[in-house]
Amino acid sequence: MARLTTKAVEAMKPGRSRREIADDMARGLYLVVQPSGGKSWAVRYRINGKPTKDTIGRYPEIGLADARELARDRMATVAKGVDPRAEREAKRVAQQEALANTVAATAADFVQLHCMRHNRGWKEQERVLQRDILPRFGDLPLDAVRRRDVARMVDEFGDRPQAARVVLAVLRKMFNWAIERGRVEVNPCTVIKGPRIQRRDRVLSDDELRRVWQAAEQAGYPFGPFVQVLLLTGCRRGEIADLRWEEIQADVITIPAVRYKTGRPHVVPLSRLAFAVLKPVPRLKGEERVFPGRGGVPLSGFSKRLKALTASAEVPFALHDLRRTVRTGLSRLRVPFEVAERVLGHVQSGVSAHYDHYAYLSEKREALEAWARHVESLIRPAPANVVKIGKRRRAVHSVDG
Repeated sequence: MARLTTKAVEAMKPGRSRREIADDMARGLYLVVQPSGGKSWAVRYRINGKPTKDTIGRYPEIGLADARELARDRMATVAKGVDPRAEREAKRVAQQEALANTVAATAADFVQLHCMRHNRGWKEQERVLQRDILPRFGDLPLDAVRRRDVARMVDEFGDRPQAARVVLAVLRKMFNWAIERGRVEVNPCTVIKGPRIQRRDRVLSDDELRRVWQAAEQAGYPFGPFVQVLLLTGCRRGEIADLRWEEIQADVITIPAVRYKTGRPHVVPLSRLAFAVLKPVPRLKGEERVFPGRGGVPLSGFSKRLKALTASAEVPFALHDLRRTVRTGLSRLRVPFEVAERVLGHVQSGVSAHYDHYAYLSEKREALEAWARHVESLIRPAPANVVKIGKRRRAVHSVDG
């Protein structure tokens, strides 16, 4: 048995056949010299009485000292009755499983196998995962996410309680889905409660409506007309943010069932004033949305945009307050309850929901025209010496001109 040294290994010349030179310092370690001159390290040992060879690596990438250390580690494993090769394979498989079981990998499967199949709003769930959850937890194995990590994430939303509740709900649902499939044993979202949201009953006064409208005009496209359309239709923020040009036909907006909260199409007649707001909105080349955001997504960044607009108007409000203001305004205008509720697309309950399938389109049109006239009287009041004499006959108008 030769005593291998760094110089001896470096100077070792190839022969006509493959050679193995045993080391007298590390049991089982061999220097393998090929006829081509290539050198490598190997360990020989017995497992269950069977001779076994395990290659350590090539020389000079692995020097003599490192080779001896690696050989000792392998022989220590052999002494426990474990084959080092089997141990490494088990670790490799475990690492692959861990990579396949990260939060990011699980989120991708969750969206594809669950959200897209069962939720109309799956794109919003995917957006929440990509924007709020994966940047924080994406590279972690599922079982490495702790309850304190989730609690800290929720706390960092600060004065955005609704956003915190949405993110927590998506993360909780994803972990429950993963538990059902044996990917993880514990849901770190358990017992964590989303921040409380104070119930809002804010309704803008007529003077506040006027100031908000004027501030929206000053804000310009896209957020200005976006706010004005909300104010004239009573639609939800997301419905108009994702509004497509093809959903506007003549003087009617039809929000398809796939995008509407109730799962049914919602038809919104456009008042003359709403049509006037939409008419100058530019149709951007290759863009299907009326109010597009960047990168082919709906308009976003509402917090920053609204902060600037409320400062300009000197009127604090949330976008959903506009919907409540429209509903309250319709009641002030003596619009019948069943019509006002249908203007907002609220689901009817009881017997009427089962038997009453009348669309109320003309009634909704009259209600929104009445509301638009009220808004117009605030933003463009008639001179005191002008007397109104009757109503103009309605003409059908089209956004396409």
